[in-house]
Amino acid sequence: MLNEAEEETPSQLTKDELTEIWRDSTLNQLNTISVTSALFGGVVASSFSWPYLGRLASSHQSTVLAVWYSALVLALTSIATSAQQAVALTRLTSHPDGLRKIRELLGRPVDGGNPKWRPSKLQLICWQAPLSLLNTSVIMFTVGLIVLVWKSVTPALTGDGIKIATLFTLTLVYCAGLYILSAHGLYYQIRDT
Repeated sequence: MLNEAEEETPSQLTKDELTEIWRDSTLNQLNTISVTSALFGGVVASSFSWPYLGRLASSHQSTVLAVWYSALVLALTSIATSAQQAVALTRLTSHPDGLRKIRELLGRPVDGGNPKWRPSKLQLICWQAPLSLLNTSVIMFTVGLIVLVWKSVTPALTGDGIKIATLFTLTLVYCAGLYILSAHGLYYQIRDT
């Protein structure tokens, strides 16, 4: 999109169309992340009232709470960042020359006379921030859940305790494996095409 000529030619129409597609898909992504982060923040907040949390030793309880508070802050920051970016895109779009301004925000020309553009590394990080915050929040909550489950069943690792720990660990390994496989399949395999 950014590596087409800048003159007012048919390629300019293509650049505007591609910018509109990027903007619309990014707004959809930001809306999805906002809703998902809000729902996940509710899950994290409700977990503070779980009865098993009160049965942990105070040091383990403090660890779980610290990790879950961090997960809650990350989820809330994901919501705020998504909203901020959605508003910024909407405001840029309302400008008469908004599509060009969006392209300029996303990158800069390689050099003065060259029509090629280089994406801004800062912008790459900024537009991935809401999803990264949400993913980190999920990971933090999962870490707290691991501590909660293992520390609540380890005193009596027999009978029901071993069943809970085993099934939980197998489920965790399965979910983590699918998550990593999905991320690899979606992000790293696209580069090869």
